Amino acid sequence: MHDYEVYLLKKKKGIQVGIMNRERRKEILAFLEQNAFLATSSAAKHWRTSESSIRRDFAFFAENGLVRRVQGGVRRLEKAENTSIPLPVRNEFFAEEKRRIAERAAQMLPPEGAVFLHGGSTTQLMTSYLEHGCIVTDSVGICDQLGRKYAGGGGPEVILSGGIFDLKAGVLCGSRAEAMLSQYRADIAFFSTRGLDEEGLLDTNDQVAAILRVMIRRCAKAVLLADHSKFTAFGVARVVAWHEIDTVITRRTEENSEFLDALARRKIEILTV
Repeated sequence: MHDYEVYLLKKKKGIQVGIMNRERRKEILAFLEQNAFLATSSAAKHWRTSESSIRRDFAFFAENGLVRRVQGGVRRLEKAENTSIPLPVRNEFFAEEKRRIAERAAQMLPPEGAVFLHGGSTTQLMTSYLEHGCIVTDSVGICDQLGRKYAGGGGPEVILSGGIFDLKAGVLCGSRAEAMLSQYRADIAFFSTRGLDEEGLLDTNDQVAAILRVMIRRCAKAVLLADHSKFTAFGVARVVAWHEIDTVITRRTEENSEFLDALARRKIEILTV
């Protein structure tokens, strides 16, 4: 076998391992939503990997404030301690699916005009496609990426809301952010949220939900970017009902197919990747 073929095989294996790791971490968090404790040895057996790999997962979660490490494993944080999943953690989940959703959303960008862009792991991927117009955002990360991209000049006009910085969610929120965003109106708003149910959109706290409501109600077209996991996720704060959403961009799966058909019957545009 030639050296280049060996390189390609190693690269492919590395990509596959990376995807497996992200899926495992997502499943571990889902397990801890229903169970208070997870042992290192049990996790290693269930996910058919080494205990050292599981310990790295646990360390990653603990560093991001998602679990408490204890002897022999990890314990779930109480709801009051853990209201949202930090952005660095969310960036790991379903990365390729989110990239395709962001790419499809970018096709809807107006050549000029104003766009609301709520901070999130999927919307942040849209920065590669933002070239013109005015971007109004609550995300410091989106501003940072655009600043790096257009450091030499050019690019869209960027307006960052004020407010209190949510260290986990990576967005600005609070009454100041709401008041500032209320001064603008956009042609289109792109956003994601923590979870969905039959009534509408849900998020993890009232402040983030309030920011989303301002963006949705002050745009001509509201576009939800939702990876397939959002259809089984839960949030405590109601954002808006489905009648305020115009378009959903997602991946159709066996689990969410019936849900998407119900949304289509409500005259919501469904775009799949």
